[in-house]
Amino acid sequence: FNLKFKFVNSFYLNSFNAINLNNDSLASLEGRKSGLMLTKDDKKILLYDWAHEILDEIELLAEQIPNDDSQIAIKKMRERIDNPNKTLSAIMLENISNSNIGKIYNSLNENDKVLEYYQISLKISSEINDTNAIANALINIGVIYQEIDSNDIALEYHYRALKLKRILNDKINVANTLSNIGLIYLNIKQVEQAFDNFSQALEIYQEIKNNYGISLSLLNIGSVYVEQKRIKKAKSSFFEALEIAKEIEAKPLIKNIYYHL
Repeated sequence: FNLKFKFVNSFYLNSFNAINLNNDSLASLEGRKSGLMLTKDDKKILLYDWAHEILDEIELLAEQIPNDDSQIAIKKMRERIDNPNKTLSAIMLENISNSNIGKIYNSLNENDKVLEYYQISLKISSEINDTNAIANALINIGVIYQEIDSNDIALEYHYRALKLKRILNDKINVANTLSNIGLIYLNIKQVEQAFDNFSQALEIYQEIKNNYGISLSLLNIGSVYVEQKRIKKAKSSFFEALEIAKEIEAKPLIKNIYYHL
């Protein structure tokens, strides 16, 4: 069984390795176009036909192996040849497109459209099991709900994203998401939870030496102190944030800090 399986794998790889560099480039850049012609044995052949020829030969070999998985895999390959939109690259391109469209609508303040495309992006990311893309889509959706003051829904999406970003050990986005969560709690006057999330974010920003994040976290913590009427501590936090912001010449952040002072 193992020898036959290795032979099928070897045949499969050697068949695709027969595509020369020019063919490889064409297939990579234009593989989803109908009627794409490649060169095989000095003759022109449709990519569609060549792919089916290879699968026909693989299928003959696979029939000698009592394994349903082989037939299922071949069936899926044929479906992708017949409909290039089912390929992983096509799905990923569609996901990128939906995410970018969402950002465009966001810049136009069309929140309903933004959410529609970010939800599509989330669905596609889930279908291809791309954890990072799922987390990013969750963050994008959470931010939109945050902007329209749908705080409970925003928290739900941010916490889901936070869990995934922690699994991925994506420290910068863990800190960013903690900051978003803190801002929501600050907005709804749950200052202790806001302080806790801002403090966690600050620790991570300090760990990864992200001065912009450090300054922003100090600004956020200062805002918590203001809500608590601890004005002396608030000013101390604001001035520390301002000093760092000036060092990195973060002008919008500097302006924001002065506004709070």
